[in-house]
Amino acid sequence: MRLEWKTNLIHSYQQGMEKAAYALTKENFEKVDENQKISVKGRYLHNKSIFLTMKTRDGKVGMHLLTPFKSDFNSTFWVNRGWVPQNFQYPLDQGENEIIESIIVFPKKPGYFTPKNNAAANQWFYVDLEALSLISGIPHGSKYYLELLGSTLNSIHPVPIASKKVFKNNHLGYAITWFSLCVLVLIYALAFGRKRKKVDDV
Repeated sequence: MRLEWKTNLIHSYQQGMEKAAYALTKENFEKVDENQKISVKGRYLHNKSIFLTMKTRDGKVGMHLLTPFKSDFNSTFWVNRGWVPQNFQYPLDQGENEIIESIIVFPKKPGYFTPKNNAAANQWFYVDLEALSLISGIPHGSKYYLELLGSTLNSIHPVPIASKKVFKNNHLGYAITWFSLCVLVLIYALAFGRKRKKVDDV
């Protein structure tokens, strides 16, 4: 079941990246799918940016920069603009009008070992749209956020993560591992059974 879900997810993402960007408007912004490539016109609200901490890229620890983007139809979307180094400083002025291309991402539940967000201390480890809305005072316009597409050159920050997204599909490896463990347990059980039988015969 999970293998089928993961395969479909990868296929959906690859198909979405091959299609032309879907232009978001006031009429259609709620009618989108996971991993769909979109374009939207508006401007960044730089002074409301936050960082997702403990993010790595090419072995370096850094952060993901999240900035609200106010569209020209007045809905605001949080945008994961990509990876930045620890000492990155974002501008405090308001952005100019521009068109960005991104993919649709619906927030996922954090993993078991992921630390909890601390909005009061401005410490963020995962995307929580409700909490971001409360702390920033900006109503979020949807149930999803955006991951920016663009150049992944290391000399340019932020470095978009959507353009370099890789889905791991290790289910075959898992199956081989568990099969091997089962075989080892069976061999051990048979060997132990034979040894015990010899002891009983004596």
